Amino acid sequence: MRIRKPKLLATLCFILLALSPLSFAARKCGPNACVAYLSEKLPVPHAQQTAVWCWAASIQTIFSYYGYEVNQDTIVSRYFGKPVVVNGNPYTMSNAFNTHWVDNEGKHFSSHSPITDLYWHTKLEVNNEDIVQALVDETPVFYGDRTHAMVLVSVDYSPSPAGPQILGAWVIDPFPGPTYGLRRAVGNELQGYFVAIPDVEQDADATHSDDAKSSPEESTNVDASVQGGSEWPNPDTDSSYDASDITSLHSSKIFRFMVRGRNL
Repeated sequence: MRIRKPKLLATLCFILLALSPLSFAARKCGPNACVAYLSEKLPVPHAQQTAVWCWAASIQTIFSYYGYEVNQDTIVSRYFGKPVVVNGNPYTMSNAFNTHWVDNEGKHFSSHSPITDLYWHTKLEVNNEDIVQALVDETPVFYGDRTHAMVLVSVDYSPSPAGPQILGAWVIDPFPGPTYGLRRAVGNELQGYFVAIPDVEQDADATHSDDAKSSPEESTNVDASVQGGSEWPNPDTDSSYDASDITSLHSSKIFRFMVRGRNL
């Protein structure tokens, strides 16, 4: 994965299915648009430790969200034999979210996830409706554009008979620097190539305490100086937030996937 600077806002689009009515708390709608978001807590960012380990850092961030700490070098070594500076590929990322793990404290857990992979065209199991549903269910989404992996924590979208049209998003960016942590997704970052919605849980036969699934002490009151350059506009606590304003901030045009056979 190459290091690159954010570009102008664009739109995320997956294969769209009909939008079912949602009745969860982590959603707010105005006359023209809605926002789906993680309302209880945000994932704690983990900075990528090499220029191309954004995929491993984002996996680490999601596992940490569920109370399991797994170092990036452990994740990389599992698939490449040692902590080499290497890009992630669709097989590696898909397997990482569909296998058994042992965290740094010896706690056993497993991850299961549907996958959409438009790099190698191996799976097509996640669409916009699934992303919206995951976020209102308080499930962070692993998301990759052409060159970068991040954790999706909020989407602005417009309901339609064809399914939710994504207008914008907020992500946890693992790349250290001014864009590190919580920020808006920009430009071609919203043209998706790889998505996973992991279900992470303690192994049923594991011999460890029930606190293995404890969540990190993190609230939606994010310190912008620590987490990134933008404050979290939580619709539940920010009375000035109006989802109807989204259409004036984002293009409503849907950008279809530009499929490329490239690794993250």
